[in-house]
This record gives sequence, C-alpha cells and structure tokens, in this order.
Amino acid sequence: MFTREELLNALRSGTINVTFTKKDGTDRNMRCTLLEDMVPTEAWPTGESNRKSSDEVIAVFDLEKDDWRSFRVDAVTSYSAE
Repeated sequence: MFTREELLNALRSGTINVTFTKKDGTDRNMRCTLLEDMVPTEAWPTGESNRKSSDEVIAVFDLEKDDWRSFRVDAVTSYSAE
C-alpha cells in the first residue's frame, strides 16, 4: 500500500505511471503528473471548485487524455516514475 504523501511527492517531481483498480473492478493504467511545467496553462483550474476535498482521492493531470482525472489512494496497486 502506498501513502498519499508518497504518491503526491512522485507526482510533483515528474511523470508517473500509476495502476489502480477502478470502482467497477477493472484495472486502469494512467500516465499522469502534478508537475506544473507539464500541465497546459489552459488546463489549470480557475477559481473555486465545487468538488469536495478528500484525503482518500488524488486529482491528477492525465497526460494521455489531456485532462484531469482522479483515483483513490487505497486503490493503487503499483506506480513507477518515468
């Protein structure tokens, strides 16, 4: 099991490939980041968000879908830094 802090540190340092189990039981592999230089300026959120903040979920920028996605920390089965 991975900690939220461990995953956030890796995401803020660069790109990672994360594998997690979705709510429907399928596995998903996502290439993602939180490194500002890798997220297009127009994709950064503006203003207040109406989403609830949760320590159980991490919102990330999916580099293949070119959009924001999220995953549950406890659903992560593996990750690797690029």
